[in-house]
Formats: sequence, C-alpha cells, structure tokens
Amino acid sequence: MATVRRDGSPRISGMEIQFDDERVTFGMMDGSMKALDIQRDPRVAFHSPSVDPPDGDDGGGGYEVDIEEVALTYLVGGELVIESWHLGVGHRRRTRT
Repeated sequence: MATVRRDGSPRISGMEIQFDDERVTFGMMDGSMKALDIQRDPRVAFHSPSVDPPDGDDGGGGYEVDIEEVALTYLVGGELVIESWHLGVGHRRRTRT
C-alpha cells in the first residue's frame, strides 16, 4: 500500500487486503504513520497481494476503501495478461506477447 507522507513523498508498506461483495477493507495499527497519512490525505494505492492474515487478526483498526480502479497483471505462458476494472467502465482484459 502506498500513502502520501506529510512532505508529499510516497510511503510504501506491505498490507493484507480483504475483498467482499460490497467492500474492500484492510487493517493497520491505530496511530501508525500510515493511519496518520490517510487521515491527512485519503489517497492510497495498492500493489501486489499478500497472503491472507491469520484468522482473527485484523491488524489493529479496520479501514474501508472506495475503489475507482483496479489492475492485475500476470503471465500465462509467454503472454502478459492485463486485467483492469474502472468505476463506470467495468472489467477489461488485454493480452500482450
């Protein structure tokens, strides 16, 4: 997850993200630098998923994100697959060799 520091530079750190039918949530420690970043500037970016947290571990406080766009890139054989979803546009899948 990337947040915006007070000086405008990015803060990047690992994060577990949970998706359900209506929400995207993630955990972090209340009062952490990331939490302070989000309180000051709510823009965030997520990159590269991690494994699910252990059962019952919400990582501290629970936060929710309004998603406007998502991109997933991966390889299948020698082909690059790019899947994306944009608010108001929907899902799109492209491939490159």
